[in-house]
Order: sequence, then structure tokens, then C-alpha cells
Amino acid sequence: MTPQTPVTELPARLPATAGLILAGGRSSRMGVDKAALRFGGEPLLLRVLARLRQVAAPVVVALAPGQVPPALPLDVIAVRDPEQGRGPLWGMLAGFRALQGRARRVLLMPVDLPFFTPPWMVRLVGGLEGVSACLYSSEGFVNALTAAYDLALLPELERLVAEGRQRPIALSEGRPRHVLAIEELWHPALGAPPLMDMDTPEAYREALALEGIGAPRAPAILLTLRLEAPLPGLGASPAVPLRAATPAAAVAAAWRLFPELEARFRERGGWSCVRRGPPGSRQAGQPSIDPDAPLRDGEAVTIVLAGRS
Repeated sequence: MTPQTPVTELPARLPATAGLILAGGRSSRMGVDKAALRFGGEPLLLRVLARLRQVAAPVVVALAPGQVPPALPLDVIAVRDPEQGRGPLWGMLAGFRALQGRARRVLLMPVDLPFFTPPWMVRLVGGLEGVSACLYSSEGFVNALTAAYDLALLPELERLVAEGRQRPIALSEGRPRHVLAIEELWHPALGAPPLMDMDTPEAYREALALEGIGAPRAPAILLTLRLEAPLPGLGASPAVPLRAATPAAAVAAAWRLFPELEARFRERGGWSCVRRGPPGSRQAGQPSIDPDAPLRDGEAVTIVLAGRS
């Protein structure tokens, strides 16, 4: 079947449709909170949230206990999983409960889909006609977390959680549902894969390259920005895996990821780099002053204020 062109014209917010972002996962494979990852000059959670708010209201963000998210808009509802690491059904349950009486259906998505745009969300809601769930599939795998659900499924969701069930797909199994195969709706000429997620540093690195931050075939490096003092949501040394051919290219990528830091660095007279090779390298720890020196796979580059070590 020939891939279709996705919806390009968006209506106003879809009637009776709320949104739910699952942001409380353990991010164990990434190693840091995925909701706080930088993408397009802002935390990933805020990027995803801005897109979902174009088509759904209200929007709920499901967080883990103790998780500190970026500052959320006042109209966004934050809920907490009762326990850490119990799986997405718990976040779904907290969100469904918060939305009772506020909407009839809910658009669900995880926080780590940087290319999941409003047209793909609209298609999910359109697929709910006559069924209780509409889900996307990719390569035969039905993704229960990129889906639209009838909120009347709350009692079933409560039953699944009470029984200790773990698989989100159980909410739609045995019920009328639509499954939309992503391969029939998308091809590479339409842009980045809409269901591309970021579970690992390498996946994050590749997603950034698709966004035009870093070069797809450049060496894979770890970039760290050394700050004088921690900043809210950043800490003292924000770091990101990316692909860059030279320290200068890494710096250019850094300013796209952290635009609020560029002016601060320039006020201090520019930047310098400390370049570290892979573990065991004889060059590890040696400073590099050449912004055009070629980088190598596995290297770490630290950007510091000019004149600082």
C-alpha cells in the first residue's frame, strides 16, 4: 500500500479530548531523566507538551514520586505514580482518574517521542469512531502508549492495576479497537519517524542528528558544558551525547540545545574546550585549543568559560 501524506491542516483543539503524557519512567537505559533532556532548545517534556496542547485540553503529566519536572504551564495537571517503577499502567491510571468528568477520550503518549506531531495525534482520535481504542503499530508491534482511548475504560484499567498486570496493551485486548500501521502512513521522505523514541544515549544522539543538531556521520562524542554554578533544571554540568566533527561544531550544537547559556559564555570572552579521549587514551585530559581539530568516536568534550580550566 502506498504511504499516505499525513494530515497537515489542524482543527482547533479536538472536542472532549484530553491529553496524557507519561513522564515518570525510570529512564534506566538513558541514565538520566528523559523528561529533562534538551531537544530543540528546551526540555523534551516541554516540547512534547506544547505539541499535545495544540489538539487536547486539559493535559495531564504523569510523574514519578519525587521527580522534579521543568516548570509546567498553570493549566497542566501533574499527577504522581504512587510508587516508583511500577510501570506505565500506574501512570495511565493516575491520569485517567484526574481526567474523569473533564473529557470523553484521552490522547496518550510517552515523553520521549520528539517527532510525534499534532497531525499524528489527530489521526488517532479520528480512529476512535465506534471503538474504545485506536493505536499505532510499527513493524508489527502494537504500541499501546501512542494511542487514543475512551475514558470509559477507567474501570478496566483499575482492574488491571489491581491484578498486578504490567502490559499496557491489555487495556485494549479483546475490545473493539483500530490499529494503524505506521508503515502505511509514513515514509522517510516525510521526515523523521514519528514513533522514534529515545531510550538510550545513542538513540538520543541519532534523534538530534535528524533534528539537524550535529552531523549524522560525524564521530559520536559526549559534550559537557561546565557552568560556574548550577542552574535550575540544568545542574552544574549539563551533558548530552551528540555527533560532531570538531570542537567548534560541538559548540554550535550546544548553543542550539542550550540557547540561554550562549550569551553568558560570550560575555565571559568566549569559550575553550578540554578534550578527553576514550578510557585509557594517552591523550586523556589534555586540553585542546584548536576548535577545528578532528574529533574521534568515544571522545568527551567539555566546554568551559574562556580563561577557565
